[in-house]
Amino acid sequence: MEVLIPFAMQVSSGKLVTPDEVENGENCGCKCPACDAPMVAKQGSVKVWHFAHKPKSVSADKPCSFNFRRGCFWLARQLITDSLKEPLKLPDYHISLNDPAGLNSKLELVTTASAPVFELVHFQPMPQHMSSDNVELTLHGHKLMLILGFNIQHSKSSYKDATVFVDLTGVEQEYRQHKRSLKAILLDRIFHQTTAKKWLYHPNEKKKKDQFAIYLKAADAERALRAQERFTFQPSNAVAKVLPKSEADQQAKEQLQTKVQLQTKTQLLTKEQISHSVDIEERLLDLIGQAARLFTFGHKMVLQCDNCYYLSPPDATSCQYCQSSKFCKIGLSDEYFKDIKGKYLRVGYAQHSLKALPKTNGTH
Repeated sequence: MEVLIPFAMQVSSGKLVTPDEVENGENCGCKCPACDAPMVAKQGSVKVWHFAHKPKSVSADKPCSFNFRRGCFWLARQLITDSLKEPLKLPDYHISLNDPAGLNSKLELVTTASAPVFELVHFQPMPQHMSSDNVELTLHGHKLMLILGFNIQHSKSSYKDATVFVDLTGVEQEYRQHKRSLKAILLDRIFHQTTAKKWLYHPNEKKKKDQFAIYLKAADAERALRAQERFTFQPSNAVAKVLPKSEADQQAKEQLQTKVQLQTKTQLLTKEQISHSVDIEERLLDLIGQAARLFTFGHKMVLQCDNCYYLSPPDATSCQYCQSSKFCKIGLSDEYFKDIKGKYLRVGYAQHSLKALPKTNGTH
């Protein structure tokens, strides 16, 4: 593909200019920003307006190193400096918060769309080979890092200040096909539009994550309370123990006691059967949810109850569900949560846990 140089350096001002800002032809008064060769402005009707090297100013022995992407970074720096007092549009920023098992999730708004006018700009030294350019903007002492680049993957853990990625992918295609000035294209992407911008980090994220951790803890406490209520069985008043008043009714008393015992046994069995058949899914979610919350709170090694399989923090002395003090240690990791529901079902944790809890509660 022919390299079309979208801008050149005006000798008289030292500024980068586009073909529409200078006289057409060799009288444009410009030189190449890469090799300093004299330039010719090409304001034709077929190709997008561009610059070309003056004939015989470059050769195979003396090639020009101009690169379109690197040229975008050069021009963007000048545009940001010259347009610093213009509002710079920033998009909304939402983050998705999830526990590892996916039982709880929230979409949180970290910051709303805005258009601040920054006071200061600072550029880092530009290396010879680069795939992105970092621009530091300041407003009232608060920093915003703009990362200009071409479809680059970034790790969020590496940022300390508010950081926005401006995607320049497709700029060259837009310049060639739509025959727009590169200045206009870059100004739109950097200042006037938000479609090419993506938040990589905002300091408010920590606050939102801390609030979500509190929410998970409250949800866990509520789930534990519901579980305790579910697994506490009380005989109904209808089968309370009844004693006859007369010695003469001893035979009737024994018959009544036998009937009450049978009713009580039938009632408890019915409740146990119902809890096993209806609550297995909910109990499974209880167990998985506790594992997810412990992992979210940073626990990599936890205690699993030998009686009901509920997980507890590593410093626990008894299980909060069944009060058993018999534990085994297990490790939590991303690998542990892969197909966790299937694994728990295959091992039968929920079924065994449901059987353990009624027996334990019945002894108190």
